[in-house]
Amino acid sequence: MPHRKRYSNKFYQGLATFWLALALLFSSFGCDDEDSSTSTPLLASSTEDLEIPSSFDFVTTKEISIALELQAPDGSALKTVKVGFYNDKEDNDGILIASGLTDENGKISLILNVPSYLDSISIRPNYIGLVHEAYVSIEQSSLSLTIGGPNESTFGSSEAFVFDAVKQAARVLAETWYTTLGTWNHQGVPNYLESPGDVITQDLLDDLNASLPESQPVPTANPEYLVDSDMNTKLKEDADLWITFVHEGAGWRNALGFYTYDIDNPPSSPDEIDVLYMIFPNVSYKNSGGGLQSGNKVKLGTFSAGIGIGWFLVPDGWNSSTREVTEKSQIKWSVKDFNAYVASDYRQHMIALKDENRELILLGFEDTSRPAGDNDFNDCIFYVSANPFTAIQTDELISVKTEKDADEDGVDDYSDEYPNDPDRAYNQYAPAKNVYGTVAFEDLWPAKGDYDFNDIVVDYNHQLVMNASNQVVEMSSSFKTRAIGGTYKNGFGYELQVDPSKIEQVSGYELTENIISTNANGTEAEQTNAVIIVYDNAYAHMTPSSGYYTVNAEKGSPYQTPYTSDIFVTFTEPLAASELGSSPYNPFIISNKRRGYEIHLPGSTPTDLCADSLFSTQDDDTNPANDYYFKTQKGHPWAVHIPEAFDYPSEKSDIVKAYLYFANWAESGGNAYPDWYQDKTGYRDDDYIY
Repeated sequence: MPHRKRYSNKFYQGLATFWLALALLFSSFGCDDEDSSTSTPLLASSTEDLEIPSSFDFVTTKEISIALELQAPDGSALKTVKVGFYNDKEDNDGILIASGLTDENGKISLILNVPSYLDSISIRPNYIGLVHEAYVSIEQSSLSLTIGGPNESTFGSSEAFVFDAVKQAARVLAETWYTTLGTWNHQGVPNYLESPGDVITQDLLDDLNASLPESQPVPTANPEYLVDSDMNTKLKEDADLWITFVHEGAGWRNALGFYTYDIDNPPSSPDEIDVLYMIFPNVSYKNSGGGLQSGNKVKLGTFSAGIGIGWFLVPDGWNSSTREVTEKSQIKWSVKDFNAYVASDYRQHMIALKDENRELILLGFEDTSRPAGDNDFNDCIFYVSANPFTAIQTDELISVKTEKDADEDGVDDYSDEYPNDPDRAYNQYAPAKNVYGTVAFEDLWPAKGDYDFNDIVVDYNHQLVMNASNQVVEMSSSFKTRAIGGTYKNGFGYELQVDPSKIEQVSGYELTENIISTNANGTEAEQTNAVIIVYDNAYAHMTPSSGYYTVNAEKGSPYQTPYTSDIFVTFTEPLAASELGSSPYNPFIISNKRRGYEIHLPGSTPTDLCADSLFSTQDDDTNPANDYYFKTQKGHPWAVHIPEAFDYPSEKSDIVKAYLYFANWAESGGNAYPDWYQDKTGYRDDDYIY
C-alpha cells in the first residue's frame, strides 16, 4: 500500500492559531448529530405520521461562504494559486468538493454546497511556501481566513526552552550522536537564526513549484533529477555558507543536519563521518507542529576551499518530550549510497538544483523510504546561499525550472489542468470529485405516494470546466438512472438559472415521446431559464425483467445496470458559477408523459411549463405566494436529494422503515441526525432497502 504523506498528524496538534487574518473558531471535529447510543429512533409506521415543521424543505446540504486570501512570506498577494477544498483530512482520504484560483489580490471567494452533517473541511493550497493543509470549522455559514503572510518574530520567546549552554556546546557524536550549532526553543526553533531572515517572494516560489510540483513524482515528472552523483555542496573557494528554510509538506517532524569532509577523501559510509551537526531540529511550520517560517535562515560558518558539505534529514526525528532529535535507522543522506536500507534504484532521497540567477542551491528531500511515498521530493525544501556564490561547484547540478505558462492564461502549468488551452484551467465538481449524489422521486403528484422514493432514482455528477478567472466555460453532467419503481413513463430534467440564450449548445439528451419542444441550442422551448430534458421516458431505456413490473425496485428482481445519460453544455460566454444556480440544479421529473406534471424537490420552484392549475389540488399544498412548493398539507415531500450515493427503499417500503432516523431528522427540521442516510450501525433496516 503506497505511503501517504501525513501532513495533518502534526498540523492539528498545533492548530491553536493558524495563519489567519481573522480569528477562527476551531471547534470540535466531531459531528453534531445525536449519538444513536443515547437516542432512539422515533416510532413511526409511515411518513404520513410525521409532524414536519412548516419551514422545513428536507434539505440535506448547506451553503458555506468562503473568503480565502493567500499571502507570500513577504506579505504580497499570491495570485493564480489553485486551492482545493476537501470534505476531510488527507489522512482520512478527504474528497475534493471544490477548487478555485486566487485572483490578482490573492483572494478566492466561493460558496461551498456540502452535506449538512459536515462540520469541518480541509483547505489545501498545494503550493510550496504555504502550509499544505488547514482543517477548519464550517459550523458557521461563512468563513474568512488568510493563509501565509509575513514572518512573525520567533526570537527571544519568553516560553523558549533552552538547553544548558555549557553541556550543549560540549556535545559530540559519541555522546548524543550529533553536535548543535547553539540552542533552540521548546518547538525546536533555533535561537541562532539570522535576523532578519530572507524574504521569500512569489517569483521564487513559482519557480520552486515548477521544479518540484506537489504530488508529481520526480521519477516520472523530472527523471533527470535522479542522477548517479551525490547531492553534496562542494567548495572550490573559501566561502561563508547559509541555509534557509523554504517549505515543508510532511506529516513528520523531521530534522535537518549537515557534516563536512575533505573533497579528496570523502567518507564511504555514515560510519566514517566525524561529526554530525544539527541545523533545524524540527522542520515544521509555525502552528503546524513547530515554529519555522519560510525565510528562517542559519549561518553554517566559514569553510575553506576543498571542503564538502553533506546533508542529512532525520525522518520524524524531533522528540517533543525531550526536545532533542532521536536517532533513526533510516536517515536520508545526500549521498544516495548511504541510504542502503532500500534497493539501489530507490536510494536517492535528496535533489540539489542550482539557481544561478538568484545565486542559490535548492535542496529538496523525500522523507519516506522510497519507493513508498509520493516521490515528489518536496517534503522539506531549503536553499543554500554563499558569499561568494562562485565558491560552490555547480557544473554537475541541474538548473531550477522557471515557471511556465504554455497557454498564457496566467495559470502556471504545474497547477493548470489544461496547460495548453487558454480557455480552460481546472475542473469543478458537484457534489464532489468522483462522487455521485442521488435524487429520488414519488411520481403520483399532486396525489401523495407510498413514500418509498423509488419511482425514479437518478444519480448525478456535474463537472464544470473553469477558466483562469474562475468562470464556467462548459459543463458535463452524468446521470445514472438506477430505479424505475412505478408504472408511469416518466421523464427527467434539470434547470440552470440562466437565460437560454447563454447556452451555446446542449448535447446528449434523448427525447422519444414527442412531448418536448426544444430550441435550436437543445434547451427546452418557451422557458425563461435554461431547462434541459435529459429524457422524456425512462422506460425507453430500461425495461422490467420478466415477471416484474418495475426496474431495480422489487426485492428479488434481477438487477439491471443503471442507464447512463451524459449531457454536455457549452456557453456563449464564460459565466460565473453562481449564475447557474447551485447543485443539484433543480432536478425534476415529468410524470407519465404529461408535460405539465412536474415533480420537484420540496421548496424548489417549478419551471414555466409546470401546470400551476395543479397547485393545491388533491394532496398538494403548493402556494407560490408563501414560497411553499411541492409539499403536502402535512409538509411531506415528493422527492429527496442525497449528496451521496443513496441506497433507496425497496418497492412499497416506506422510507421511515428503511432509515430509522429519517423520522428524527424530519421532525427536528433537519437538526437531528443530518447523516440519517449513511450506513452506520443502527441507522437502517436492510430488509426494507433494495
